[in-house]
This record gives sequence, C-alpha cells and structure tokens, in this order.
Amino acid sequence: MRDTSFADKISQCEVTLQSLESEVPNIPGGETYVAEVRQRVEALRTSQEGVQTLRGQLTEAVIVRRLRNREASASLRHLAAVVRARFGFDNPVIESFNIRSEHRGKKGRKPKVKPTVEQKTA
Repeated sequence: MRDTSFADKISQCEVTLQSLESEVPNIPGGETYVAEVRQRVEALRTSQEGVQTLRGQLTEAVIVRRLRNREASASLRHLAAVVRARFGFDNPVIESFNIRSEHRGKKGRKPKVKPTVEQKTA
C-alpha cells in the first residue's frame, strides 16, 4: 500500500531533489526549477508542522473539555440531589427548575418480581 501522507510526500520530494542534484547543471533552467521546488517543499513542511501543532492542541482541548463536562455534570447532579431533598421528590416546583423528580437512569427500571411460592413449586 502506498503511503500518501504529507510527511511522505515531503520526503519523496527531498529524495527526488537529492537524486537530481548531480544532474541539475546539465538540465537547461534546472537550477531555477530546483530552487522553486525547494522553496515550495519548505513551505509545505512549515504548513504541515503547523497542522500537527494545531492537531496536538485540539487533542489537549478535547481532553480538557471532557474533564470539565464530567465535573460540571457531577456538580449539577449534586445540586439536583440537594434540591430534591429540600423540596421533596414529588414536588412539581422542582420540574420548573429543570430538575427531574428522579434520576433518569432509574426512571425506566422496574422492581424485580419475586417468584411466589406457587411459581417455585411448579
């Protein structure tokens, strides 16, 4: 499989320039073209380094965002528990604060049905 990353393209250009280095004087106008290619490859390298730096910063920012989201969610759950305890679980006032009367995860759970004596013997 052929590698088509920008780092590989930069490397391929450098290898091509190095292999042509001894033949450049024999090519009419070759020095001009080689200088232009070197300049553009260096600009590409600079751009690629900038992209890599930004990619690293983005990764760090995402990690910080996830951490802050967990912290904010935990604080909000704690506040909701305090509000439920203060106003009562069945009080409709807490719905106006955008706090549910019970935790969403527990809402759909049904209590376990214990088998009766008749079901055990059957």
